[in-house]
Amino acid sequence: MPAEGRSAYIPGVLTAAGTATAFAAVFSAYALYGFLGNAAAFVALAVVALATLALALLHGPALAGLGLAAGYATPFLVASDAPALAPLALYLAVLTAASLGLARMRGWLWLAVIAVTGSVGWALLMILGGRGDGLDPAITALFTVAAFLLATAAFAAATHEAAPNLPPEGRDLRGAGLLALFTLPALLHLAVFGHGGTGLALLAALAAGFAGVAWRWPPLRHLALAVPAMLGLGHLGWDVPGAVLVGDPVTGGQAAPSLTDLLALETTSGLIGSAAAFGVAVGVIGFVAVLRGTARAPLGLAGAVTPLVLLCVTWLRVAEFGPSSTFGVLALGLGFVLAGLAESLIRRLDDTDFGADGAIAAYAVSAVAALALAFAILFERGVLTVTLALIVPALAMVDARRPLPALRWTAIVLALIVAARLVWDPGVAGGDPGATPVFNWLLWGYGLPALAFFGASLVFARRGPALVVHVLEAASLTLGTLTLILVIHHAMAGGRLEAPVSGLLEAALHTMTFLAVSLGANRLAALRGGPVFGRASPLLGLLGLAGAVQLLVIANPMVSGEPIGGLPVINVLAFAYLGPALLMAVTGQLARVAGRPRWYVRLCGWGAGLLAATWLTLAVRHGFHRPDMASGDIGEAELYVYSAVWLVAGVGLLVLGVVGSSVTLRRVAAAVILAVVVKVFLIDTAGLTGVWRALSYLGLGAVLILIGLAYQRLLGPMLRRREAPDG
Repeated sequence: MPAEGRSAYIPGVLTAAGTATAFAAVFSAYALYGFLGNAAAFVALAVVALATLALALLHGPALAGLGLAAGYATPFLVASDAPALAPLALYLAVLTAASLGLARMRGWLWLAVIAVTGSVGWALLMILGGRGDGLDPAITALFTVAAFLLATAAFAAATHEAAPNLPPEGRDLRGAGLLALFTLPALLHLAVFGHGGTGLALLAALAAGFAGVAWRWPPLRHLALAVPAMLGLGHLGWDVPGAVLVGDPVTGGQAAPSLTDLLALETTSGLIGSAAAFGVAVGVIGFVAVLRGTARAPLGLAGAVTPLVLLCVTWLRVAEFGPSSTFGVLALGLGFVLAGLAESLIRRLDDTDFGADGAIAAYAVSAVAALALAFAILFERGVLTVTLALIVPALAMVDARRPLPALRWTAIVLALIVAARLVWDPGVAGGDPGATPVFNWLLWGYGLPALAFFGASLVFARRGPALVVHVLEAASLTLGTLTLILVIHHAMAGGRLEAPVSGLLEAALHTMTFLAVSLGANRLAALRGGPVFGRASPLLGLLGLAGAVQLLVIANPMVSGEPIGGLPVINVLAFAYLGPALLMAVTGQLARVAGRPRWYVRLCGWGAGLLAATWLTLAVRHGFHRPDMASGDIGEAELYVYSAVWLVAGVGLLVLGVVGSSVTLRRVAAAVILAVVVKVFLIDTAGLTGVWRALSYLGLGAVLILIGLAYQRLLGPMLRRREAPDG
């Protein structure tokens, strides 16, 4: 470094050394030699610290940092038998003002940040060290307000232009965050000194200050978001000893109090009055600020959310989240008021107004939240689930009139809340959906939300595909499927949801449900498009295939031993196997048309064939061994009928394959007929005797000859004509 550069640091270094020496000399005279008393030492140290800050104007930022550190450390260095907060508060206010003024003149942002955080820290220490029976609560409150005003002057008035009606150029999150730090001493003041007049006045002053700064200096508009948080936390610590209950004049027991009862109780009247006053005041200020400024979104959010937060906090502190018609009606009324304010903003604000959409969304979403809170207070279990779901179509209707992204996100959140409630309580009504089959809480708790979400998705989809549409479609399809599955299980299991699958009929109904919903999803995918129904259709089809495996193995009467009554052929076996087989065949055919993967189409085809084949075999077994199909040996007549039935089935498949020009069916038919031939020669030869053996051979031979003749004389020419090229 050149000599000129090094010499430029010499005055600053010497000044720093001199101020440090002066500070040390004063402290030594006080602490080591006792030459100075407490007051004199404090004044002398403070003068040195402030002088150091003043000299920083000439000698640079290092001296400013030294002076600020010395100034904030001075109160720690001087002991006192009777500490007084008033002189300390005055000194700290002067020190903070001097530091912020120096930072403003020299453009030292770091110094301003340290000064503000230091003043907040000292406010916290003064509150912790204060006594509640004197003037300390008022002194600490005044110092906190004074420090906030100084910080506002530095980070708002001296930094940004006061233009509440002009769109802001960017946002100052750093300044808003520093000013929001004053929330901490306000909350600590309430915790230490209680919710008296001084603490509530401090809370009101800071809330008004936050809102005023956000309105007057729009780049600091996000400071308004600290208002609901500060007021909610401030009232959360209100001293209310336990849930408030009153005597029921009818039963003589304990009951939730009415609003009149609550206002008459000393423990709750203060909380309710304060919450009501703050809620109304902030609500009015927020709405007026939205109409008369450009910091609309944060101020609108503060004005809409603060009453809701205070109502929720009061409900918690008074009723401990228990049922209460009083708070339910208040929440319902608040919801209607917020909805009316949202409607008013829609009429008064233009789409081009800065922050208009955010403000409208804040009131609309808060109205929905208030209604949801009202339902949560007034209703329980299934009613709450259904009412929350029914809010979603209402949001969709509002979005159709004024599209707001926040409404769509709110709809998604509500759908997730409904889903979470059903996961937490699958029985909807606390595990007891009712004993009536079909028409019980399972139908209402799952079916109505499914319909509500589907209807809302149709309305949201008018403006094109979006995440909310996909979420609601998935939710409606899932809940709709669960409605059918659970209603069936409830009816078949005697009302016990925790019971296993009752038997073959229920397993078949579940399988058919998955396949039927898969067909419906496939149709909706063709009509509406989008990824949800298109992907859900094969997924539900695979669940149907899994159900088919259950029918073939676990629920098979030959395995489970379930007795099957009824007439031959016409019984539950036909419904349980032919019904799913038919649906699976249709599913595979439509999947092929829709361009689904070939492996999926083939699985559906093979699944349908296996189910039909299983029914043929079980129908024969049932004809000889009903109702207990799992017991009894296979007789000669039964063994012969198996061959005859399978042979007829093979011929039928062959005819269908030729008529439908299906190579796959013809190959399956050939495999079936070949299997019958193998059975006749290997099994029937050993298991049949006498006339049954003769009939087996004669019948097989006759059928094979007829197949050859039919194929040659009738089916062959038909097949050749179908396969011949045109022209």
